[in-house]
Amino acid sequence: MEFVPAAGRREIRIYNQLKRELPFLDSCVWNFDAIKEFTQHIPSVKLTIVEVERHSTESVFYLLRETHKQVFYKSQRDLRNGYFHNLENAILIRPLVTEAPLQETDKLTTITIEKMLVDIFSDEDFDFLRGFEMTHIFKNAFQAYTINQSKMLRYAFRKNKKEELLTFLKTYNLAVI
Repeated sequence: MEFVPAAGRREIRIYNQLKRELPFLDSCVWNFDAIKEFTQHIPSVKLTIVEVERHSTESVFYLLRETHKQVFYKSQRDLRNGYFHNLENAILIRPLVTEAPLQETDKLTTITIEKMLVDIFSDEDFDFLRGFEMTHIFKNAFQAYTINQSKMLRYAFRKNKKEELLTFLKTYNLAVI
């Protein structure tokens, strides 16, 4: 089965705003709810994640601040230290890694399951999902969906995390490569 994260009205509006205001910008918009499907302990986070070309993160931050209250970027320490859990309808601006595995839906460009798993594994923004929770997420994702491990490992290589991820996958008998 193929993973296609649900796009809410908010994500579609944000994506359309970016396309209208910055039509040549590569972007990816998704909601933290995409991860909740795989977690055991569901964090009460209402978060839209907007990933854009690295040189545009600050511009997008200021653009979205004009119409939204809680907009963050640069992996702000407050988010990583637990403030994350109290946010309602926040937006996190993150740099989009070149050649990241994305998918087009009928309404927006969003993540693939391979990108989501590598980001959870490698990025500070998702530190609160470390340990048993991350293992649980990976096992559930591998059971529920078809995962292109070549695509996932190539993206992990782009983030300098391929060997660590491969070790993790082998440790939990998830790697077939």
